[in-house]
Amino acid sequence: KARGWDRDTLEAAARRVYAEQRGGAEPPELTLVEVLDRPGTDEDQAVFICGDERLTLGRRDGEWVHESLT
Repeated sequence: KARGWDRDTLEAAARRVYAEQRGGAEPPELTLVEVLDRPGTDEDQAVFICGDERLTLGRRDGEWVHESLT
């Protein structure tokens, strides 16, 4: 299994991105609901539910980064 898809790696990235977007706040909950494993890593996405918000992570140069939080 690719290191980038490791559950701990994904959840750590989601917590970091959520905190960056919400002024350091911890997500109220974190549920992985969708992974999109497309050809090439830069097209990959992971979608989490954080309370009543939806956090989408994308990948850039092998790192999980913020795409949207709605």
